[in-house]
This record gives sequence, C-alpha cells and structure tokens, in this order.
Amino acid sequence: MASRLLYFSFCCMNVALGSGISVSRVRHDGEHILNGAKNLLPLEGDPCFELEQLGSHYVANSEHMSSIAEAYRSILSTCSTGIHNLACITKARFANKPMEWLRLCNQQLGPQPVASGAVCLVAQRVRDEVSSESDKYRRLSTMIDSARDGCSSVPLACIIHANQCLNQFDIRFCFNQCLRTGNMEHAMMGSMQPPKTLASTTTTTTSTTSTTTTTTTSKTNWWDAIVATVEDTAGVEIE
Repeated sequence: MASRLLYFSFCCMNVALGSGISVSRVRHDGEHILNGAKNLLPLEGDPCFELEQLGSHYVANSEHMSSIAEAYRSILSTCSTGIHNLACITKARFANKPMEWLRLCNQQLGPQPVASGAVCLVAQRVRDEVSSESDKYRRLSTMIDSARDGCSSVPLACIIHANQCLNQFDIRFCFNQCLRTGNMEHAMMGSMQPPKTLASTTTTTTSTTSTTTTTTTSKTNWWDAIVATVEDTAGVEIE
C-alpha cells in the first residue's frame, strides 16, 4: 500500500513539473513572437517613417497614371485607323504595361474598324480622366514631400487620411488645413473651397436735385372764341 502511494505521488510530481515547463515554454514562445513582430515593424506609427512611405506611394501612383495617359495619347492618335479592338481599349488602362498589353490584345481579338468612332471617344475620355488623376497624385506627393522637414510634428491623421484631399478643389489648402487643426474632418465632410479674400467696396452716393414745374392749363370751350369777338366789337364784357 505504501509503495502504491509513493508511486502515485511520484507521478503527480512529474505531471506538475511537466505542466510548469509547458506553461513556461508557451509564455516564452509568446513573448518571442511579440518581440519579433516589434522588431519587424519598429517604426510603425512614426510620422517621419509614414511620410516617407506614403510619399513614395503617391509618386509611384502618379508615374503609373502618367504612363497610362501617355499610352492613351498614342491610342488617340491612331484610333481612326481601325487597327484597335474596342474591348482592348476599355481594359488596357488596368494593365501594368498598357501598350504591351494592348498590342497582344489587338493581336488576339483582331482589329475592329467599325468601332473606330467609339474607340476614339473611349481613348479621349480615359486620357483626360487619368491625366487629371495623375496631376492630383503629383500635387499631393509634393505636399507630402514638403512636410518631411518638420515630419515629427505632423499629425498622424493628416498622413493616414491624406488621400481624402485628392477630390478637394484645392489640395494644398486641404492638407494645410489638417496641419492646422490636427484632423481631416473638413475633407471627409465633402468638397470644400478655400475662403476667398473679400474685396473692399467703396459706395458713392450722389444727390440729385429735381425741379418740378407745374403748368396750369385752362380748359376752353368752342364758343369762347365767338364771345371774345362779340366783346371786342360791342365794347362790352359778357359775363
């Protein structure tokens, strides 16, 4: 009986020791994973790091859209020749290399001369739209780049939500407004225009004196002329 109790106590000790080692190992592994994640992203949330990464992202977007716009300028110059396929024209803008993709697509689907008019319209619309977007990204990347000198004082919200300024009337004003207020609420509430400078207005009052002339007109009857003649001839006054 004593030997059985001794054996049971020995088993319990081994189980407890094993459990303690397992818990310690789990804790150690968990801390190691967390430390590894922190080492992988040591600058996450740092305004200077975020500005640099975001600026590079907007520059890359601007350059990519410029290449798309250039491709569609080339398409627009040859759209009336009938060598393009309309389906290829509508999808080329989404390719990484639009001109190369368009050439392969035209070879596979073949030319579509009857759709030349539609090809020209689509090419012009895409060119104008992408050119505008490219210019917006370029201007925003310029604003991001100019903020790098004082990057440590730039609110993180202005960096994370900088793309909200792309659809504003004045991108510079939108971004600077965020730097002043510390948030991008003004852009999230819809498009807004910068305040206009009020011009001073001088009002000149001119006094005009009006002269009113009253003319009294006496009404005459047809017999008045006869009465006057009789009075002159007879030398009497007729009442």
